[in-house]
Amino acid sequence: MNGRYSFRRGVAISLLLVVPILLAACNAHVSGGSRPIPTPQPRLALVPDLEGLPLHEARQRLDYAGFRLGRVEERPTKRLQDGTILDQRPAGRAAATLGSQVDVLVAVRRHGPPPQTRPRLIEVPDLRGRSRHWARTSLSHLGLRIGRVTEIETRVESDGDVIEHFPGFGVGLRRGESVDLIVARAPAPRAQGVAVPDLIGRDVEEAESFLRWAGLRLGAIREKDSDDHAEGMVMKQDPATPKRLEPGQRVDIVVARMPEETPHWTRIPDLSGLNLRQAKRALRQAELQLGTVREKAVKGVPEGRVAKQKPAPWSRVAAGERVNIVIARQRDEAPGGTAVPGLTGLSLEEAVRVLSRAGLRLGRVTDEASERESPGTVIGQAPRPGVYVQPEAGIDIVMARAPEWSNPKVEVPDLLGMDVAAAKRALRRAGLNLGKVLRGENTGGYGRGTVIAQMPRPESQTGPGEEVDLVVAGARDDDNDD
Repeated sequence: MNGRYSFRRGVAISLLLVVPILLAACNAHVSGGSRPIPTPQPRLALVPDLEGLPLHEARQRLDYAGFRLGRVEERPTKRLQDGTILDQRPAGRAAATLGSQVDVLVAVRRHGPPPQTRPRLIEVPDLRGRSRHWARTSLSHLGLRIGRVTEIETRVESDGDVIEHFPGFGVGLRRGESVDLIVARAPAPRAQGVAVPDLIGRDVEEAESFLRWAGLRLGAIREKDSDDHAEGMVMKQDPATPKRLEPGQRVDIVVARMPEETPHWTRIPDLSGLNLRQAKRALRQAELQLGTVREKAVKGVPEGRVAKQKPAPWSRVAAGERVNIVIARQRDEAPGGTAVPGLTGLSLEEAVRVLSRAGLRLGRVTDEASERESPGTVIGQAPRPGVYVQPEAGIDIVMARAPEWSNPKVEVPDLLGMDVAAAKRALRRAGLNLGKVLRGENTGGYGRGTVIAQMPRPESQTGPGEEVDLVVAGARDDDNDD
């Protein structure tokens, strides 16, 4: 009994001595061997420029760029629509911490008729990789519907799954509009190779995508004049559908182009007996132009009337050709003077030549805007034709110039959310061209490969044929994490 008690007492004393030593060693290890955890630095980004945008679009831009909408103040205005951004803090393109707030000042209309409200747009969901039934149900739930369904035989995607859809993911549509689907179709069990898809009526980018989905490649591209197909669309392919090829083989296509304009033919009217103004009007109606005008004394033709013309009346010529005429003048034997020739309708060079042959010189030259007469032609002179002047006298003339019209402008369409092919078609319909295509960081909300920014911005005014630069979304952060 005493031995057992002594053993327990020894164990207890040993524990009391060892535990403090272990605790001291642990404290020394923690204090001397560990390093301080570095404080993470805040991430900076450029604040998007929101001036001139509607409030809802500014909110989307901030969300996509990683910022939050802060305080919204209002300012009355008569010119801008409700909700248009007038100012912002921090300013556009300034560096700020991601996740911080951006305060905005918006316009509020308090006078005049209320501004027209835009219809609410429905964003197209991402249907790629989903079944056709799932796509139909999802679109119907959003108020959209399925449009044209094109099947492509492929061994890559599952049978019945959506390969691509137009418009693409994130594009805004009105309720009731349709979405076209490209659906995969599995080949027959014993079929060799893959079937060539039908490319007729599609542009080059769509044709290349269709071939890639089918496991084929785009071959040679030739252009051919065509009046039956739109410019840039595939009008012929080799081999044609439904021929089967081994995966990786090429398909050649022929793309339609606008044919060169063929000459438009017309008949030269008979100008005999007409005065100069009537002759010019008759030539304009026949889609012809007035050439050189000479004056000559012709017996039996009244003064100031057309006596001769070249080419002859009723000759068949191409539209736009020039017709030279001779105007009759009466001989006047007045001594010591020279009759002033008619210069109306002549170019400056022709007028100088006519005056030189008549022994006269060119006087003061002025110009005047004219909608009817061709620019660069004589529309007035002083003295008038037929007046006798001294040799080497100066003849003043008035030249026609084109009126100063304002340059035409077109509105830049909204391309946000479209893929590059759809954006290119929208620009072509608006009379604009596609400029540079850059790739930017996708902060969320847009599908990969869709437009997240454009310059000039949507609904701005620019000249016909100008280029619009695009920024296309890259991979999202959640895509990179995968």
